Amino acid sequence: MISIKGLSKAYGSVDTSLLIVLKNISLNIDEGEFVAIMGPSGSGKSTLLNIIGMLDNFEAGTYQFKDQNVPTLSQDALAELRLFNIGFVFQSFNLIAQLSALSNVELPTLYTGVKKAARRKNATEQLTALGLADRVDHKPSELSGGQQQRVAIARAMVNDPALLIADEPTGSLDTETSVDIMQLFQRLHKRGKTIVMVTHEEEIAAFADRVIRMRDGKIVDHGVNT
Repeated sequence: MISIKGLSKAYGSVDTSLLIVLKNISLNIDEGEFVAIMGPSGSGKSTLLNIIGMLDNFEAGTYQFKDQNVPTLSQDALAELRLFNIGFVFQSFNLIAQLSALSNVELPTLYTGVKKAARRKNATEQLTALGLADRVDHKPSELSGGQQQRVAIARAMVNDPALLIADEPTGSLDTETSVDIMQLFQRLHKRGKTIVMVTHEEEIAAFADRVIRMRDGKIVDHGVNT
């Protein structure tokens, strides 16, 4: 699904101060894998995740997603590729406070051309599947952290993407809730979803099939498929 070769990423410029955050990264992720990316602060793991999710660009190297050459795509083509192929889950949930759980989940479907009734039905089914049937009309402030993350996962899955990207998805949760969320990720993985997750917790990374370790902008261990 993902093929990255010789990728490098820097911030700043030679004229000011150039900060190289990724150095000659090469990485393959197969369809259906559950991969965790680990490394100390500043190792480049979140930058790599943003590039995989097509949220950031890079200066050198190649990135192919499902045989499409990502750097050559227009902004419109990238947006469409993300919309139908990638779901995002973040540590801070990124829910819109003024909207209900149902409306938050429905948001990514607004740009798909699907009629309103079908969009609402799909969003309701996603929330119900995650045990939130009785919370569809609740706003984020009326939900626990674990419930908010489930809403975020439902939103990420509403367009049935092939790839789920998660950046510290349990970072704001207690231990018991973190385990619940990771068990949910495992169920999604068993349904065939490819998952790429950044975490700083070994206990969370243990839920993945493979752990990629980074240091100083480089991959130091590609892990072993289990």
